[in-house]
Formats: sequence, structure tokens, C-alpha cells
Amino acid sequence: MASFNWSNIESVAVGVAARATKELETKSIMPYLVNREHEDEFIKPMQTLNIPKFTSKFTPEDYVAGAALTPQIRTMDTDPLTLDKYPAIPFEIEDTGNAVSTIKLAETNIVSAMATLMALMDKDILATYASFDDITAIDATSTSGPISEDEFVAAGKALDNNDVEDYDRYAILSVDAHAHVARLDAVKNSSYQGSDAFLVNKRGLLPEYLGFQPFKSNKVAVASTEHKNLFFQKQAIAFASGRLPESGEGLGGFAVTRKASNGVWIRVQFGRDILHRSTICVIDTLYGIKVVSPERGVVVRTTVGA
Repeated sequence: MASFNWSNIESVAVGVAARATKELETKSIMPYLVNREHEDEFIKPMQTLNIPKFTSKFTPEDYVAGAALTPQIRTMDTDPLTLDKYPAIPFEIEDTGNAVSTIKLAETNIVSAMATLMALMDKDILATYASFDDITAIDATSTSGPISEDEFVAAGKALDNNDVEDYDRYAILSVDAHAHVARLDAVKNSSYQGSDAFLVNKRGLLPEYLGFQPFKSNKVAVASTEHKNLFFQKQAIAFASGRLPESGEGLGGFAVTRKASNGVWIRVQFGRDILHRSTICVIDTLYGIKVVSPERGVVVRTTVGA
């Protein structure tokens, strides 16, 4: 897009929001791996919503000739989740010849801003490890490690013992732990087919291993000298993102909002700083995270740097 001024600020804001949303959809990881099955039309920081938690399961009924089926009602509790994460990335776009900078010149700032926000989301989600039922049982630290097949088996058994679904299971590994898993013979000798081949070739992901899809993250939580690698099922963690106000909703300046396919809402705001003759862009988001099913996750401890 060429240089612009306030007469076309709306189209510029839409363009920035589209690029920011694309960054979210193609480069973020953790928001895709958690539970987002709830309403998201929330506009106030610190607002609380109730996440449903089913405390019973359906029971299959055998066919009996002439007998009526009995409708089943699943009992349900709710768990409050507060939208308490409200990060923003502001940056200045200097004027050149009385025109606001081109989108091309601002693109680096957009990409950098979104990378910062995505890293923060991943860090916040992975920091929930301390809320799981047992965060010490699986030890792959320097005295017991490195991480191997045994830890994957132990994590799977821990979830199985809690009657956790055997689909949508993920292993979020530190860079070091991921490297050890990548060198396991069973992983190296896997036959990459179909979607697995796409993941390996395009995104560098490892294939599913012993029931878990491994992901590498440099945002895995650290406590003292240990990485807290998180093995969990998708329904363990709830993530909610709220739509913030935009232009025409009591907000000054100009703002547009967009929702990415991973459930994250972002807002792009433009405001004019008349004293410094420049334009300020702010990209912000609103979200909350909570472990709602602690029995659906387990922590595998590894030593930092080993």
C-alpha cells in the first residue's frame, strides 16, 4: 500500500489487522492446542465467564426389543475464568512529507509486535503447569534422564488412569528435550505419511509418538534448574479471548478488531499525536487462561541445558 493520510486510515487499519491476524494463524502454537469451546463476545478486562465442566459421561445402552431408551443428562459444574491478560504493543509511525508511513515500512513493526504477543500467550499457557494434579512424578532430569520412551509411556498411563480421552494429546517440550526425542530411533524411523509428511516438511514437527503430538517451545516453564515439559489433553486448559471495543463503540481514534482462526481476538488502533506530528499504532488483545481439568495433564521434568 502506498503512503496514506487520515482520509484512508480505515483501509490502512484493516490492512494492518489482516496482516496481524495472518501472523496469529500461521505462527502461533499454543492457542490451537487448548479448549476454546465457549462464547467470546466479552469486551471488559477482568470480566469473568463460566467454563462448563461435565462431571459425568454418557453410558451406552444395549438394544432390548420393545424397551424404550432412557434419555441421559450429563451433570455439569462450571469453573470461572477471568479475562485478566490485556497486553498491548504500541509503536510510532513517523511522518514523511506530511503522510503517514507506508504499510511496507510498518510491516516489520507489525510482525515483531505479533511475535511478542504470541510468545506471551505461549508463556502464559505453559505457566499453568503448576495447576496440574501431579507435577513431580515423572523425572527425566540429569540423574534420571534424558527424556526417552519411558516418560512418554508414563505420561500416557497417568492420563489413562484418569480415564482421559486418548485423542488431542500433546507434549510441549523444551528445546533440549525436543532434541532428545527427535533422536529416538522410533521417531527417526517413523514413516511420514499424509498430514504427518506435511507437518515435518513444512513446520518441522515430529510425528505423533506413543499417543502424543510433540511440539517444541522455548517458552516451556523453568523452575530452578528444571524445565516443566507439559503433557496434556486439549480439554485440560481453557482459553478465552474477548473482542475489545472498536470505532463507534465509545472509543477515540480509529480501531478495528479481527478474530483469528485460533480463537484470539486482536485490535488495531490508530491515534494522531499532534504535538509530535506522528501517528501511533497500538495492537492489543484480551484473554484469560485456566486449568479446568487438572487430571488431564502431567509434567515431565528435565534439566535445563541437558
